[in-house]
Amino acid sequence: MEAYDRAHSPRPEVAYAAMLTIVYLRDDEGEQYRVERVFDEGERDTTSVTAVRFGPPDLAGARPVLWPDGPRGKVAVAFEQDAGAVRWRNDDVTFTIGTGPVTWRDGGGAMALTLDRLADRGYSIWLPEQHGLPCQYHRAEMFRAEGVLDGRPVSGWGYVDYAYGAPGRSFVELPMVMHLNKLWATWLGTFPDGSSTVGVLRWGRSQWDWSMAYVVRDGVAAVHDPVSVSISYGDDGVVRGGELLAGPERVSFEQRWRLRLPFTTLGSVAGSTSGTCELEWMPDNAPALFAAVQSGALTREHVASLRIDGERVVVLGLLD
Repeated sequence: MEAYDRAHSPRPEVAYAAMLTIVYLRDDEGEQYRVERVFDEGERDTTSVTAVRFGPPDLAGARPVLWPDGPRGKVAVAFEQDAGAVRWRNDDVTFTIGTGPVTWRDGGGAMALTLDRLADRGYSIWLPEQHGLPCQYHRAEMFRAEGVLDGRPVSGWGYVDYAYGAPGRSFVELPMVMHLNKLWATWLGTFPDGSSTVGVLRWGRSQWDWSMAYVVRDGVAAVHDPVSVSISYGDDGVVRGGELLAGPERVSFEQRWRLRLPFTTLGSVAGSTSGTCELEWMPDNAPALFAAVQSGALTREHVASLRIDGERVVVLGLLD
């Protein structure tokens, strides 16, 4: 239970930085949804959310936002703890996690989910301070989700990430996002023979020899290291698909929707009868792009020209 407390420190060098949870859902009419909720990023007792619905496959445009209705940003949230769980709560969201199932109400009551763990153990990553980069500790668990969204029964899967780093650093300032990750992939697929696979893969940028995959195959969890990855792009510089090799696992992805810029795409696991995969591809010059975003130098005109070109992101008139 103590692992879910914000005061918990898995190693003496780090402190809690933020918690992120994402679910991928499908209703009884086949509509698909993605809900992302972040707690305490950059400032304690704050939260932000993005909930989107996916229509016909489209890698060109943004997805319709279900909530929030107004401008997206952080709002205040209360943190509570009792003997069996911790929770974040305000008028729009109540998220409770502990040793039992996770319960999640969001959108002012538009969504109510129960999340059950897919395996008896999750995974953790320890990155000590090295090569001028600060330390980071990361741990995650995978879940199967059931519930209601906008009055419709939904089911799917998701994960909960806890991030820890040098005290005073936010999640996006930690090395895994800013400097190390080339690819962050998550997936779940169920197949005609009744088998299933769910996993997460992290693969480092070209200057770092670093990779790992956590895979739950039919309820049994395993960690694989190293892994190999191949990614394909369209002429517009948007990721179209990929193949991951992790131990005995070979997973092929077919991307169908774009989520953010050209980097984050959503699709399906090839050969599966149901399931979802998300690929977040981070080019080697991503830190320069993050700096442009934080400084305000990235305009709408720049965003319209964003594309991936092999190992780097190209932004007309800004990073060229």
